[in-house]
Amino acid sequence: MTELATALEQPQFATERDPRLRLIIPIIVAIAFLMEQLDSTIITTAIPAIARSLDTTPVRLNLAITTYILTLAIFIPVSGWFADRFGARKVFALA
Repeated sequence: MTELATALEQPQFATERDPRLRLIIPIIVAIAFLMEQLDSTIITTAIPAIARSLDTTPVRLNLAITTYILTLAIFIPVSGWFADRFGARKVFALA
């Protein structure tokens, strides 16, 4: 019975062992979301410059940008499956 009581008293989560992680983990996740949104914004605002360098119109690049954003939308659930299968920490570190 004492082993069970000792096991129940030990902290189960990393944030219980180190209170600093309560701030660090949300900040890291927020930065990742910011980078994802920033990436899409940069691509969208760079369309005219990309079109000029490729000697085409921005409207013709619309399909490429739509494909890029659609691919991002498809891989969001896939990344959730990867996180469940291989562990969220490993998948996040590889991303």
